[in-house]
Amino acid sequence: MSIPVRGLLDRARVDWLYRRVLQRLQTGPGAAHPGRREAESRLWAARQLLRQPGQQLRARDEAVRAGLRPVTRRVRCAVDGRALREYMRTAGPAADVVPMHKDGTPYGATRREMVRALLLRLRVDERDVDGMAHVCLSYRHSLLGALLVAAGHVVESREYACDRGSDPFTLPRTLRVVALGRTGVGMDDVAAFPNAKAACVTPCQRQIRLFLTHRELIMTRMGDYAFEGAGLTHAERRRRIKGLFNSLDMDGTLGAWRGRVGLTDGQRPLADFEVDLGDGCSFRFAVYRGVMRHGTAWLASRLPAMRELVVAHLRGEGDVARLAHPERTLASYVFQEAEGLSRRAKLQWAVRGGHTVANLQHDGIVVSLEGSVAPAQAAAQLTQVCTRALAYRQCVQHEA
Repeated sequence: MSIPVRGLLDRARVDWLYRRVLQRLQTGPGAAHPGRREAESRLWAARQLLRQPGQQLRARDEAVRAGLRPVTRRVRCAVDGRALREYMRTAGPAADVVPMHKDGTPYGATRREMVRALLLRLRVDERDVDGMAHVCLSYRHSLLGALLVAAGHVVESREYACDRGSDPFTLPRTLRVVALGRTGVGMDDVAAFPNAKAACVTPCQRQIRLFLTHRELIMTRMGDYAFEGAGLTHAERRRRIKGLFNSLDMDGTLGAWRGRVGLTDGQRPLADFEVDLGDGCSFRFAVYRGVMRHGTAWLASRLPAMRELVVAHLRGEGDVARLAHPERTLASYVFQEAEGLSRRAKLQWAVRGGHTVANLQHDGIVVSLEGSVAPAQAAAQLTQVCTRALAYRQCVQHEA
């Protein structure tokens, strides 16, 4: 049960929350867990405490003093200082242009400025040789992620570096490769959000699994059609179509995506696009879009207490844009939980194998492999451990 940062819960509200959580314990996936009785006992004790305004106020103030966003993890991240300095020395005019994120928003600094800022943060000690350096990264959840974890709605959330300027992962991909090229191997989940959505959002399961089974064929056909004559490589077309499906996973719109990739109204319409998959089966884009929209509302309707916390947080932050569709924020944090469970499984695997984790990257990690373990072998092992942690198949790939 969660206490609001602003104000207190009245007794009726505490009792309502107690009943909701008790119902989740007794009817959810953990109903048969041997620790359920203990959890029910702790829940009862929390209810009794929070029904007393003075005790509730004390618990809230202690939580605020301890920090609403505690550090979740600390990592020593090796960085190729020599490669970054060489980039500064040889980079051309493109380094002085502000790059854009995938969603079309600017990074806020040029590539050269970002590299310079990272170089100023690098440290060197006796473990750094051959031009390598390091940064010490502390990670934490977003404020809403931390609140959801503390309230028990999720057990994991995305972790962000406290000092984002020190984290090579926040750089554009080309610069990230320069900074981490000799650090280790990137291990990432394949289609993490779609897999999570297919596992927990019933209305979307059939369409997502159809898409994932024929993913490359569908994206190739759609990319070839949408960008015919645009002079783009196969990889560039695929990246743009992948961006479309990533956007739809989080209730983005086809129109907004078209604007981001430069398709004008009426040019190469995709709304009714179909892909023949053979054997009388086809992928209908209109059906896929429809179930994505329905699935988000379906998920929120089954998590009313979590939705209420999300709404209260967005209202308190004055986030009018996201408050218009709180179900989208809720869905994002549900899928981030799966992402976090997969990331945790990778970290535990690394500890058991004596491998050194250098960076956290949403569902992935950058890891320095010990002994004779090859990247492909590591990816196969991680596929097994992440699948076991998530209770559905989750493939892991290593970055080439």
